Amino acid sequence: MKTYCLQALFVLLATSHSFAQKTLTPALQSYTDGWSYNVKRMFNHAGFDLKAAAVNQISTDSHLQLDSTKTAQYNGLTAPGDSLPFSRSTYEYLSADTKIETNFLYDNDGWQPLNRTTLIQDEQFRLVSAFTEAYDPVTRAFLPDSKIDIFPHGDSQDLLDSLFVHQWDAQMPGWRLVLATRNTFAGQDRLWESTSSLDVLGTMNTFVDVYSYDANDDNHLVETFAVEGTAERLIGRTDRKYADHRLIEETEYAYDGFDYQARRRTNRAYTLFGMVRKNMEFEWNNTIGNWRLAIVHDYAYDNQQRLSSKYATYLKPDGYEERDVIAYAYVEDENLRQETLLRWDDDLFDWVLNSKKHYYYKGLVPTRPTPQPVQALPISPNPTTGIARLQLEEEATVQVFDLSGQLLQSRVMQPGELLDLTQLPTGTYLVTAQHPAGLFSGKIVKL
Repeated sequence: MKTYCLQALFVLLATSHSFAQKTLTPALQSYTDGWSYNVKRMFNHAGFDLKAAAVNQISTDSHLQLDSTKTAQYNGLTAPGDSLPFSRSTYEYLSADTKIETNFLYDNDGWQPLNRTTLIQDEQFRLVSAFTEAYDPVTRAFLPDSKIDIFPHGDSQDLLDSLFVHQWDAQMPGWRLVLATRNTFAGQDRLWESTSSLDVLGTMNTFVDVYSYDANDDNHLVETFAVEGTAERLIGRTDRKYADHRLIEETEYAYDGFDYQARRRTNRAYTLFGMVRKNMEFEWNNTIGNWRLAIVHDYAYDNQQRLSSKYATYLKPDGYEERDVIAYAYVEDENLRQETLLRWDDDLFDWVLNSKKHYYYKGLVPTRPTPQPVQALPISPNPTTGIARLQLEEEATVQVFDLSGQLLQSRVMQPGELLDLTQLPTGTYLVTAQHPAGLFSGKIVKL
Protein backbone atom coordinates (compact mmCIF):
# COMPACT_ATOMS: atom_id res chain seq x y z
CA MET A 1 0.00 0.00 0.00
CA LYS A 2 1.35 3.44 -0.88
CA THR A 3 2.67 5.28 2.17
CA TYR A 4 1.55 8.73 1.00
CA CYS A 5 -2.02 7.48 0.67
CA LEU A 6 -2.06 6.17 4.24
CA GLN A 7 -0.63 9.43 5.61
CA ALA A 8 -3.25 11.46 3.75
CA LEU A 9 -6.00 9.18 5.05
CA PHE A 10 -4.77 9.63 8.63
CA VAL A 11 -5.06 13.42 8.26
CA LEU A 12 -8.55 13.25 6.78
CA LEU A 13 -9.94 10.64 9.16
CA ALA A 14 -8.63 12.59 12.14
CA THR A 15 -11.27 15.23 11.33
CA SER A 16 -14.18 12.79 11.43
CA HIS A 17 -17.12 13.20 13.75
CA SER A 18 -16.50 11.31 16.99
CA PHE A 19 -18.91 10.44 19.76
CA ALA A 20 -16.40 8.29 21.64
CA GLN A 21 -17.02 7.99 25.39
CA LYS A 22 -14.40 5.50 26.57
CA THR A 23 -10.82 6.37 27.49
CA LEU A 24 -7.79 4.13 27.68
CA THR A 25 -6.01 3.57 30.99
CA PRO A 26 -3.17 6.08 31.65
CA ALA A 27 -0.62 3.26 31.32
CA LEU A 28 -1.65 2.64 27.70
CA GLN A 29 -2.22 6.19 26.43
CA SER A 30 1.46 6.99 25.89
CA TYR A 31 1.89 3.90 23.66
CA THR A 32 -0.93 4.51 21.18
CA ASP A 33 1.28 6.38 18.67
CA GLY A 34 3.08 3.11 17.98
CA TRP A 35 -0.07 1.10 17.32
CA SER A 36 -1.01 0.16 13.80
CA TYR A 37 -3.63 2.15 11.94
CA ASN A 38 -6.04 -0.80 11.81
CA VAL A 39 -5.76 -1.43 15.57
CA LYS A 40 -6.53 2.22 16.25
CA ARG A 41 -9.61 2.05 14.05
CA MET A 42 -10.90 -1.01 15.89
CA PHE A 43 -10.59 0.88 19.18
CA ASN A 44 -12.52 3.78 17.67
CA HIS A 45 -15.25 1.41 16.53
CA ALA A 46 -15.45 0.27 20.17
CA GLY A 47 -15.95 3.86 21.35
CA PHE A 48 -12.38 4.88 22.23
CA ASP A 49 -11.22 8.26 20.97
CA LEU A 50 -7.92 7.62 19.19
CA LYS A 51 -7.45 10.76 17.09
CA ALA A 52 -5.38 9.36 14.24
CA ALA A 53 -7.98 6.89 13.02
CA ALA A 54 -11.51 8.14 13.70
CA VAL A 55 -14.33 6.16 12.10
CA ASN A 56 -17.70 7.03 10.57
CA GLN A 57 -20.40 7.81 13.10
CA ILE A 58 -23.23 5.27 12.81
CA SER A 59 -26.38 5.72 14.87
CA THR A 60 -27.43 2.42 16.46
CA ASP A 61 -30.96 3.43 17.50
CA SER A 62 -32.29 4.55 14.11
CA HIS A 63 -34.32 2.88 11.39
CA LEU A 64 -31.81 4.18 8.85
CA GLN A 65 -28.90 1.96 7.78
CA LEU A 66 -25.75 3.62 6.54
CA ASP A 67 -25.03 2.39 3.02
CA SER A 68 -21.81 4.28 2.25
CA THR A 69 -19.83 7.49 2.63
CA LYS A 70 -17.84 9.39 0.04
CA THR A 71 -15.27 12.12 0.65
CA ALA A 72 -14.27 14.70 -1.94
CA GLN A 73 -11.27 17.02 -1.65
CA TYR A 74 -11.25 20.67 -2.74
CA ASN A 75 -7.90 21.81 -1.36
CA GLY A 76 -5.86 23.74 -3.93
CA LEU A 77 -8.53 23.62 -6.66
CA THR A 78 -9.27 26.87 -8.41
CA ALA A 79 -12.65 26.27 -10.04
CA PRO A 80 -15.51 26.94 -7.56
CA GLY A 81 -17.39 23.69 -8.09
CA ASP A 82 -14.46 21.35 -8.73
CA SER A 83 -13.59 18.48 -6.42
CA LEU A 84 -11.53 15.31 -6.48
CA PRO A 85 -12.73 11.94 -5.11
CA PHE A 86 -10.56 10.85 -2.19
CA SER A 87 -12.03 8.05 -0.05
CA ARG A 88 -15.21 6.06 0.50
CA SER A 89 -16.61 3.41 2.83
CA THR A 90 -19.32 0.82 2.10
CA TYR A 91 -21.39 -1.28 4.51
CA GLU A 92 -22.88 -4.78 4.32
CA TYR A 93 -25.32 -6.00 6.98
CA LEU A 94 -25.00 -9.76 7.40
CA SER A 95 -27.40 -9.92 10.35
CA ALA A 96 -28.91 -7.72 13.04
CA ASP A 97 -25.65 -7.80 14.98
CA THR A 98 -22.99 -8.17 12.27
CA LYS A 99 -21.86 -5.74 9.58
CA ILE A 100 -18.83 -5.34 7.33
CA GLU A 101 -17.19 -1.98 6.62
CA THR A 102 -14.93 -1.79 3.55
CA ASN A 103 -12.72 1.26 2.95
CA PHE A 104 -11.32 2.50 -0.36
CA LEU A 105 -8.94 5.20 -1.61
CA TYR A 106 -9.26 6.81 -5.03
CA ASP A 107 -6.10 6.21 -7.04
CA ASN A 108 -5.23 5.85 -10.71
CA ASP A 109 -8.74 6.81 -11.80
CA GLY A 110 -10.40 4.12 -9.69
CA TRP A 111 -11.35 3.03 -6.19
CA GLN A 112 -8.59 0.93 -4.64
CA PRO A 113 -9.50 -1.29 -1.62
CA LEU A 114 -7.68 -0.42 1.60
CA ASN A 115 -9.14 -2.68 4.32
CA ARG A 116 -12.34 -4.22 5.60
CA THR A 117 -13.56 -4.84 9.13
CA THR A 118 -16.23 -7.24 10.37
CA LEU A 119 -18.02 -5.74 13.38
CA ILE A 120 -20.12 -7.79 15.82
CA GLN A 121 -22.39 -6.15 18.42
CA ASP A 122 -24.37 -7.56 21.33
CA GLU A 123 -28.09 -6.98 21.97
CA GLN A 124 -27.28 -3.57 23.53
CA PHE A 125 -25.44 -2.46 20.36
CA ARG A 126 -22.06 -2.65 22.11
CA LEU A 127 -19.12 -3.81 20.01
CA VAL A 128 -17.91 -7.16 21.34
CA SER A 129 -15.70 -8.30 18.47
CA ALA A 130 -13.98 -6.82 15.41
CA PHE A 131 -11.82 -8.50 12.78
CA THR A 132 -9.81 -6.41 10.29
CA GLU A 133 -8.29 -7.55 7.02
CA ALA A 134 -5.82 -5.47 4.98
CA TYR A 135 -5.99 -5.50 1.18
CA ASP A 136 -2.90 -6.86 -0.58
CA PRO A 137 -2.63 -5.29 -4.06
CA VAL A 138 -0.18 -8.02 -5.18
CA THR A 139 -2.48 -10.98 -4.52
CA ARG A 140 -5.62 -8.81 -4.84
CA ALA A 141 -6.98 -10.39 -1.67
CA PHE A 142 -7.88 -9.34 1.86
CA LEU A 143 -5.42 -10.82 4.36
CA PRO A 144 -5.81 -11.16 8.16
CA ASP A 145 -4.45 -8.13 10.02
CA SER A 146 -5.80 -7.65 13.56
CA LYS A 147 -8.73 -8.45 15.83
CA ILE A 148 -10.18 -7.26 19.13
CA ASP A 149 -12.45 -9.04 21.62
CA ILE A 150 -14.31 -6.95 24.20
CA PHE A 151 -16.22 -8.02 27.30
CA PRO A 152 -18.50 -5.22 28.62
CA HIS A 153 -19.12 -4.78 32.34
CA GLY A 154 -22.71 -5.67 33.16
CA ASP A 155 -25.16 -3.38 31.36
CA SER A 156 -22.72 -0.45 31.15
CA GLN A 157 -22.17 1.21 27.78
CA ASP A 158 -18.70 2.45 28.80
CA LEU A 159 -17.14 0.11 31.39
CA LEU A 160 -15.34 -3.09 30.36
CA ASP A 161 -14.38 -6.21 32.26
CA SER A 162 -11.61 -6.96 29.78
CA LEU A 163 -10.38 -6.63 26.21
CA PHE A 164 -7.85 -8.51 24.09
CA VAL A 165 -6.07 -7.43 20.90
CA HIS A 166 -4.30 -9.81 18.54
CA GLN A 167 -2.28 -9.12 15.39
CA TRP A 168 -1.69 -11.58 12.60
CA ASP A 169 1.88 -12.88 12.42
CA ALA A 170 2.57 -14.16 8.92
CA GLN A 171 5.84 -15.77 10.06
CA MET A 172 4.14 -18.15 12.54
CA PRO A 173 1.58 -18.05 10.90
CA GLY A 174 -1.07 -17.27 13.48
CA TRP A 175 -2.50 -14.74 15.90
CA ARG A 176 -0.17 -13.02 18.37
CA LEU A 177 -1.52 -11.37 21.53
CA VAL A 178 -0.34 -7.74 21.67
CA LEU A 179 -2.61 -6.27 24.35
CA ALA A 180 -4.72 -7.60 27.21
CA THR A 181 -6.53 -5.46 29.79
CA ARG A 182 -8.44 -6.80 32.78
CA ASN A 183 -10.42 -4.54 35.10
CA THR A 184 -11.62 -5.12 38.64
CA PHE A 185 -14.44 -3.21 40.28
CA ALA A 186 -15.30 -2.28 43.86
CA GLY A 187 -19.07 -2.41 44.00
CA GLN A 188 -21.17 -2.42 40.88
CA ASP A 189 -19.58 0.24 38.69
CA ARG A 190 -16.59 1.75 40.52
CA LEU A 191 -13.43 0.89 38.56
CA TRP A 192 -10.78 -0.08 41.11
CA GLU A 193 -7.80 -1.50 39.23
CA SER A 194 -6.72 -2.14 35.63
CA THR A 195 -4.00 -4.62 34.71
CA SER A 196 -2.64 -4.32 31.17
CA SER A 197 -0.10 -6.50 29.34
CA LEU A 198 1.29 -4.78 26.26
CA ASP A 199 3.70 -5.91 23.56
CA VAL A 200 6.51 -3.31 23.42
CA LEU A 201 9.10 -4.09 20.73
CA GLY A 202 8.43 -7.81 21.01
CA THR A 203 8.43 -7.98 24.82
CA MET A 204 5.28 -8.17 26.94
CA ASN A 205 5.23 -5.43 29.59
CA THR A 206 2.68 -5.36 32.40
CA PHE A 207 1.24 -2.23 34.01
CA VAL A 208 -1.26 -1.68 36.80
CA ASP A 209 -3.45 1.43 37.13
CA VAL A 210 -4.99 1.97 40.59
CA TYR A 211 -8.00 4.30 40.88
CA SER A 212 -8.80 6.43 43.97
CA TYR A 213 -12.05 8.29 44.68
CA ASP A 214 -12.89 11.43 46.67
CA ALA A 215 -15.82 12.08 49.02
CA ASN A 216 -18.04 12.91 46.01
CA ASP A 217 -17.31 9.48 44.50
CA ASP A 218 -15.30 11.07 41.65
CA ASN A 219 -12.11 9.39 40.46
CA HIS A 220 -9.59 12.09 41.46
CA LEU A 221 -6.36 10.05 41.19
CA VAL A 222 -4.92 7.25 39.06
CA GLU A 223 -1.52 5.83 40.01
CA THR A 224 0.36 3.81 37.39
CA PHE A 225 2.82 1.03 38.25
CA ALA A 226 5.17 -1.06 36.12
CA VAL A 227 5.24 -4.73 37.13
CA GLU A 228 8.77 -6.12 37.39
CA GLY A 229 8.72 -9.74 38.47
CA THR A 230 6.74 -9.82 41.72
CA ALA A 231 7.32 -6.12 42.45
CA GLU A 232 5.44 -3.02 41.32
CA ARG A 233 7.28 0.23 40.62
CA LEU A 234 5.44 3.57 40.60
CA ILE A 235 6.00 5.30 37.25
CA GLY A 236 3.31 7.99 37.07
CA ARG A 237 0.08 9.51 38.28
CA THR A 238 -2.92 11.31 36.80
CA ASP A 239 -4.75 13.94 38.87
CA ARG A 240 -8.36 14.78 38.02
CA LYS A 241 -10.62 17.65 39.12
CA TYR A 242 -14.41 17.84 38.81
CA ALA A 243 -17.32 20.28 38.96
CA ASP A 244 -20.75 18.72 39.44
CA HIS A 245 -19.19 15.30 38.65
CA ARG A 246 -17.90 16.59 35.29
CA LEU A 247 -14.20 16.27 34.60
CA ILE A 248 -12.76 19.81 34.19
CA GLU A 249 -9.02 19.15 34.54
CA GLU A 250 -6.74 16.17 34.06
CA THR A 251 -2.98 16.39 34.68
CA GLU A 252 -0.52 13.63 33.88
CA TYR A 253 2.84 13.24 35.66
CA ALA A 254 5.76 10.85 35.18
CA TYR A 255 7.65 9.60 38.23
CA ASP A 256 11.42 8.94 38.02
CA GLY A 257 11.83 7.47 41.49
CA PHE A 258 12.56 10.81 43.11
CA ASP A 259 10.08 13.38 41.86
CA TYR A 260 7.02 13.87 39.66
CA GLN A 261 7.56 15.53 36.26
CA ALA A 262 4.59 17.23 34.58
CA ARG A 263 3.81 15.95 31.08
CA ARG A 264 0.31 16.82 29.83
CA ARG A 265 -2.77 18.64 31.03
CA THR A 266 -6.33 18.89 29.69
CA ASN A 267 -8.99 21.43 30.71
CA ARG A 268 -12.67 21.23 29.74
CA ALA A 269 -15.71 23.50 29.92
CA TYR A 270 -19.31 22.35 29.43
CA THR A 271 -22.62 23.59 28.09
CA LEU A 272 -25.64 23.91 30.38
CA PHE A 273 -26.89 20.55 29.04
CA GLY A 274 -23.64 18.78 29.90
CA MET A 275 -21.78 18.58 26.57
CA VAL A 276 -18.16 19.69 26.21
CA ARG A 277 -17.99 23.17 24.68
CA LYS A 278 -14.23 23.77 25.01
CA ASN A 279 -11.29 21.39 25.35
CA MET A 280 -7.76 22.73 25.89
CA GLU A 281 -4.66 20.54 25.75
CA PHE A 282 -1.37 21.68 27.32
CA GLU A 283 2.17 20.32 27.14
CA TRP A 284 4.83 20.92 29.79
CA ASN A 285 7.71 23.03 28.45
CA ASN A 286 10.96 22.44 30.35
CA THR A 287 12.60 25.46 28.76
CA ILE A 288 10.14 27.97 30.22
CA GLY A 289 9.24 25.79 33.21
CA ASN A 290 5.52 26.15 32.54
CA TRP A 291 2.60 24.81 30.54
CA ARG A 292 2.35 25.54 26.81
CA LEU A 293 -1.11 25.58 25.24
CA ALA A 294 -0.98 23.18 22.26
CA ILE A 295 -4.55 22.50 21.02
CA VAL A 296 -7.91 24.19 21.58
CA HIS A 297 -11.22 22.68 20.47
CA ASP A 298 -14.47 24.69 20.57
CA TYR A 299 -17.76 22.83 20.06
CA ALA A 300 -21.17 24.20 19.05
CA TYR A 301 -24.51 22.35 19.19
CA ASP A 302 -27.91 22.74 17.54
CA ASN A 303 -31.28 22.93 19.33
CA GLN A 304 -31.39 19.10 19.45
CA GLN A 305 -28.07 19.09 21.32
CA ARG A 306 -26.28 17.57 18.34
CA LEU A 307 -22.76 18.65 17.46
CA SER A 308 -23.07 21.29 14.74
CA SER A 309 -19.44 22.41 14.43
CA LYS A 310 -16.00 21.75 15.86
CA TYR A 311 -13.44 24.54 15.68
CA ALA A 312 -9.78 23.60 16.25
CA THR A 313 -6.68 25.73 16.84
CA TYR A 314 -3.23 24.09 16.80
CA LEU A 315 -0.53 26.24 18.42
CA LYS A 316 2.96 25.19 17.33
CA PRO A 317 6.07 25.61 19.53
CA ASP A 318 7.44 28.17 17.04
CA GLY A 319 4.36 30.39 17.52
CA TYR A 320 2.69 29.42 14.23
CA GLU A 321 -1.03 28.57 14.42
CA GLU A 322 -3.16 26.30 12.26
CA ARG A 323 -6.96 26.40 12.34
CA ASP A 324 -9.73 24.29 10.93
CA VAL A 325 -13.46 23.98 11.41
CA ILE A 326 -15.79 21.06 10.70
CA ALA A 327 -19.50 21.72 10.15
CA TYR A 328 -21.99 18.85 10.59
CA ALA A 329 -25.39 18.46 8.94
CA TYR A 330 -27.91 15.71 9.76
CA VAL A 331 -30.53 13.72 7.89
CA GLU A 332 -32.49 13.00 11.06
CA ASP A 333 -31.74 12.26 14.71
CA GLU A 334 -28.02 11.45 15.07
CA ASN A 335 -27.66 10.35 11.44
CA LEU A 336 -25.15 12.56 9.69
CA ARG A 337 -25.75 13.84 6.17
CA GLN A 338 -22.55 15.76 5.59
CA GLU A 339 -19.26 16.83 7.17
CA THR A 340 -17.61 19.95 5.75
CA LEU A 341 -13.97 20.70 6.57
CA LEU A 342 -12.57 24.21 6.12
CA ARG A 343 -9.02 25.35 6.87
CA TRP A 344 -7.83 28.87 7.61
CA ASP A 345 -5.55 30.40 4.96
CA ASP A 346 -3.26 33.11 6.40
CA ASP A 347 -2.46 34.47 2.95
CA LEU A 348 -6.10 34.85 1.94
CA PHE A 349 -7.30 35.83 5.45
CA ASP A 350 -10.24 33.54 4.86
CA TRP A 351 -11.51 30.00 5.29
CA VAL A 352 -10.76 27.62 2.40
CA LEU A 353 -12.92 24.58 1.67
CA ASN A 354 -10.78 21.48 2.13
CA SER A 355 -13.14 18.50 1.88
CA LYS A 356 -16.72 17.24 2.20
CA LYS A 357 -17.87 13.85 3.34
CA HIS A 358 -21.36 12.73 2.28
CA TYR A 359 -23.37 10.03 4.09
CA TYR A 360 -25.78 7.83 2.11
CA TYR A 361 -28.45 5.62 3.66
CA LYS A 362 -30.35 2.60 2.37
CA GLY A 363 -33.75 3.61 1.03
CA LEU A 364 -33.08 7.33 1.43
CA VAL A 365 -32.34 9.60 -1.54
CA PRO A 366 -29.72 12.19 -0.56
CA THR A 367 -30.81 15.79 -1.00
CA ARG A 368 -27.45 16.78 -2.44
CA PRO A 369 -25.78 13.80 -4.15
CA THR A 370 -22.88 15.90 -5.45
CA PRO A 371 -20.51 18.17 -3.49
CA GLN A 372 -21.48 21.84 -3.47
CA PRO A 373 -19.25 24.91 -2.89
CA VAL A 374 -19.66 27.27 0.06
CA GLN A 375 -22.49 29.68 -0.78
CA ALA A 376 -22.72 33.44 -0.25
CA LEU A 377 -24.46 34.63 2.93
CA PRO A 378 -26.48 37.86 2.42
CA ILE A 379 -25.98 40.27 5.37
CA SER A 380 -27.62 43.67 5.88
CA PRO A 381 -26.96 46.40 6.71
CA ASN A 382 -23.33 46.05 5.79
CA PRO A 383 -21.40 48.01 7.08
CA THR A 384 -23.24 48.06 10.41
CA THR A 385 -22.88 49.83 13.73
CA GLY A 386 -23.53 46.54 15.53
CA ILE A 387 -26.87 44.96 14.55
CA ALA A 388 -27.30 43.01 11.30
CA ARG A 389 -29.80 40.62 9.72
CA LEU A 390 -28.74 37.39 8.04
CA GLN A 391 -30.85 36.00 5.22
CA LEU A 392 -31.61 32.60 6.77
CA GLU A 393 -34.25 30.29 5.37
CA GLU A 394 -34.23 28.02 8.42
CA GLU A 395 -32.48 27.46 11.73
CA ALA A 396 -28.69 27.62 11.40
CA THR A 397 -25.55 27.54 13.49
CA VAL A 398 -23.96 30.97 13.06
CA GLN A 399 -20.32 31.67 13.88
CA VAL A 400 -18.35 34.92 13.79
CA PHE A 401 -14.56 34.98 13.21
CA ASP A 402 -12.01 37.77 13.10
CA LEU A 403 -9.62 38.05 10.15
CA SER A 404 -7.00 35.95 11.91
CA GLY A 405 -9.50 33.07 11.99
CA GLN A 406 -10.24 33.32 15.72
CA LEU A 407 -13.75 32.18 16.71
CA LEU A 408 -15.56 35.03 18.51
CA GLN A 409 -19.22 33.96 18.60
CA SER A 410 -21.14 30.73 18.04
CA ARG A 411 -24.90 30.31 18.44
CA VAL A 412 -27.99 28.79 16.87
CA MET A 413 -30.16 31.44 15.14
CA GLN A 414 -33.68 31.38 13.74
CA PRO A 415 -34.85 33.11 10.51
CA GLY A 416 -35.46 36.79 11.23
CA GLU A 417 -33.28 36.81 14.36
CA LEU A 418 -30.71 39.63 14.51
CA LEU A 419 -26.94 39.23 14.81
CA ASP A 420 -25.49 41.40 17.57
CA LEU A 421 -21.90 42.62 17.06
CA THR A 422 -22.11 45.61 19.41
CA GLN A 423 -19.55 44.14 21.82
CA LEU A 424 -16.94 43.68 19.09
CA PRO A 425 -14.41 46.40 18.13
CA THR A 426 -14.46 48.17 14.79
CA GLY A 427 -13.24 45.92 11.99
CA THR A 428 -14.07 43.31 9.38
CA TYR A 429 -15.43 39.90 10.39
CA LEU A 430 -16.24 36.60 8.69
CA VAL A 431 -19.72 35.16 9.37
CA THR A 432 -20.66 31.55 8.58
CA ALA A 433 -24.06 29.84 8.77
CA GLN A 434 -24.53 26.06 8.65
CA HIS A 435 -27.94 24.46 8.10
CA PRO A 436 -29.29 21.51 6.05
CA ALA A 437 -29.27 23.55 2.83
CA GLY A 438 -25.48 23.86 3.07
CA LEU A 439 -22.71 26.07 4.40
CA PHE A 440 -22.94 29.84 3.83
CA SER A 441 -20.26 32.48 4.37
CA GLY A 442 -20.00 36.26 4.16
CA LYS A 443 -17.98 39.21 5.47
CA ILE A 444 -19.34 42.12 7.50
CA VAL A 445 -17.79 45.46 8.44
CA LYS A 446 -18.42 46.75 11.96
CA LEU A 447 -18.17 50.59 12.16
